[in-house]
Amino acid sequence: ALIGTGRVALVTSAFHMPRSMATFNQVGLKADAYPTDFQIAPDTKPLWERLLPTAKALQDSEVALKEYLALLIRY
Repeated sequence: ALIGTGRVALVTSAFHMPRSMATFNQVGLKADAYPTDFQIAPDTKPLWERLLPTAKALQDSEVALKEYLALLIRY
């Protein structure tokens, strides 16, 4: 009711933006996306080292899987 029919600025982590936009659309809010906090860093390790499994990669996979599941079930 406070927003009316206007648009809002949605500022959140780029990682969460697809789910956030879906949530805003689901409740009928028109939003302009302003993603922040992109989690891409230059990788200076040699290729063979990047192909080996790491605990960090497992953790990143867990976070991504949770995000995709939340998007799938509209949480």
